[in-house]
Amino acid sequence: MVLAALSLAACSTTPGDAARRGAHFEQAAALYEAGARQGDPLAAQKLGNLYNLRPGLPENHELAVRWYKRAIELGDIPSNWFLGVIYRDGTGNVPRNDALAEYYFLQGAQKGQHYSMYDLANMFAENRTKESNDVQGLMWLEIVTTFATNCPASNEGCQYILRDPKKVRATLTARMNPDQRQTAKMLADDWIKDWHQKQK
Repeated sequence: MVLAALSLAACSTTPGDAARRGAHFEQAAALYEAGARQGDPLAAQKLGNLYNLRPGLPENHELAVRWYKRAIELGDIPSNWFLGVIYRDGTGNVPRNDALAEYYFLQGAQKGQHYSMYDLANMFAENRTKESNDVQGLMWLEIVTTFATNCPASNEGCQYILRDPKKVRATLTARMNPDQRQTAKMLADDWIKDWHQKQK
């Protein structure tokens, strides 16, 4: 999912981007932090990335969590996925916490964030959610598959989802009967319809 993670950074420029590209990570951090403190959600996300993704500052996932949470408070959506991954994997100095991973993936999924949907579906497949619910898991997978199908073929993140390398669909459907699979598809169709209505 590294390619997906990297593709989440928006193309828009933020003060600090040039310093980061030049491997001046401390300077980039100072500029991103200044932007975050002034209310720029993308600056807060990019500061979290400096502590979370390589290359960047020395890894400090507690600080990454702090800045991703700030980014979310400011309205950034992809930071939900970054937080979900940190908590799901138990990254660095942040212990694994399935409940928080599920929470942040769900927050991202409900806001239309593709990677959050896929990884939430995978948590259902791996029985790592608070409540076991294969119908919900397949629903999220159906939603994100529909979205990914409509991406350009050059979008590596969407192609990753369509390949389903974690075998989420096979795992979920193997435990489900035809009625459950149909219910998941109907729920997904309804969710997508509501989503498009809200976007108008």
